[in-house]
Amino acid sequence: LSVCIYLQLSAQNGFITLEYDILDGMGQINDFVYDHNNDLWVATSNGLVFIGAQESTTYTTANSNLTANEITNLWFQDKVLYIGTISGLNYYDYNLFHILRVNTTIETNSIKGFRFIRGEIYIITKNKILHGFGDDWTIVNSQETILCMESYKSSLFFGTISGLYRLN
Repeated sequence: LSVCIYLQLSAQNGFITLEYDILDGMGQINDFVYDHNNDLWVATSNGLVFIGAQESTTYTTANSNLTANEITNLWFQDKVLYIGTISGLNYYDYNLFHILRVNTTIETNSIKGFRFIRGEIYIITKNKILHGFGDDWTIVNSQETILCMESYKSSLFFGTISGLYRLN
């Protein structure tokens, strides 16, 4: 596949539009991240798109081990691409896609986000925060729908309709 990049600078708003042919028909773009090779990974509602300097590829449940086609978010750390989907967390180690089995409850919840803090992964679903690693996981239930999250100085912050909270 060839990668077509089209740049357009709009004089009215100052935005640069990047258009990739491979993204046509992929639906909503939910997230994107650059990896250690400066290649672009795009999370869409219809699959995961890899855009490299020489090639591009679309990954779906039909041609990979992804747990779902709807990719909600991405995180790249230590040469591993972590992939949040509507059916759980996956990761790609540049050989294979793997399913990161966290807890049976997370498989049925859409992952809204995740971050790594002090060697643990924090996973946000609709109304839960899961944190831990390996076989040791803790679930924190929220009374409200979690809308967003971010990490800063070894703390996790999350927002709901009622306000902003910090998880120690």
